[in-house]
Amino acid sequence: TAEKVREVEAYFAALRVQRERAEDRVGLARLTLVIQTLTGGPSASAPATAEAASTPVPQAAGTPARRPDRRLTVFSIGRAAQNTYAPSEPSPVSRVPGDLGAVVAITGGRSHALVLLPNGRVRGWGTWEGEDVTAPAEATDVVRLDSSDESALALRADGKVAVWGPGKAAQLWEPPPGKAPSDICAGTNSSGFVLCTDGTLHHTDGAPGKTAEATPPVTIGPVARLTYIAGSGFCAIQRDGTALFWGEPTPPVTPLPGDLRDLSFLSFSERYAVAMQRDGTLTGWGDLAPGQRFRIRRFTGSLGVPRDPTSRLIPIHRGDHAWELVPNPSTPDYLAEDRVSVIEGRLRGCFDALFTEYCVLGLRPQ
Repeated sequence: TAEKVREVEAYFAALRVQRERAEDRVGLARLTLVIQTLTGGPSASAPATAEAASTPVPQAAGTPARRPDRRLTVFSIGRAAQNTYAPSEPSPVSRVPGDLGAVVAITGGRSHALVLLPNGRVRGWGTWEGEDVTAPAEATDVVRLDSSDESALALRADGKVAVWGPGKAAQLWEPPPGKAPSDICAGTNSSGFVLCTDGTLHHTDGAPGKTAEATPPVTIGPVARLTYIAGSGFCAIQRDGTALFWGEPTPPVTPLPGDLRDLSFLSFSERYAVAMQRDGTLTGWGDLAPGQRFRIRRFTGSLGVPRDPTSRLIPIHRGDHAWELVPNPSTPDYLAEDRVSVIEGRLRGCFDALFTEYCVLGLRPQ
């Protein structure tokens, strides 16, 4: 009713006054975003004067993303291909620091790991491009963390993103006016994309058109999830469930099949890729090794499909925190993953896992 609408408008107007009196820019910006989401336009409680109409759109301070609060322990599981020998010395990434303590999230690449700590700081170990991986001072009060072999991005609570990579000092990316970052995706050459709450993408080097992978197609719609494909480009799952790729095609994985619909996750290896639909159906495409085949299966309630840099596995993180390691059909039998059942057993109950070249780093509750 009209009376209820007036009550709601008065409530939001009172909240706005409280935030303004407290000089709480973050709270005020978040309140404005909530009101705009509910009303489909500018805040109903905002002043409707000519002066207010001419006022520039304020910077959307902060991010609606929240740091995970579950405290987890990192442990390492050795891995190798069949008919191969393990390295004479453990890979640096497999040696979890003894003083690490609790973490809330993990990311990394083929030979390095970065973890998000409960206090919002970042810590790393292992190597990327031949040098020790480190976390910069700019990576503070972090709520989201992502890394590739060449880049790392840390989304901070104030909405800024720390961006760094091998041999490159950290830079702070700031969102455009009126935009609120919600997620990040690390790419190549110390850069990546920031996903905002309205589904728009923003490249951290601020130079669209510089490279093919830094420039999404003009036909792109609101994005729900973004995946980096090493050596190729990016693939977005749009909010309508369709996928869109841009970059340098690398057959047979990209370009993508034209019939991909209702997607929730994508995962890419060198010769094979898989797509998980919202109902849990996992389909794949690419090259099959001699004697190998891919069987379409359904993993209802799955939480993700992490990337395996060795291309031996398609890891499925199930909703009950069990893990199923599906053999990559592009890998010959004689180079398949060794001890699959052992890795699955040790990952049972893990809330996340990072697959590197010589180990799997699991995150289990403390």
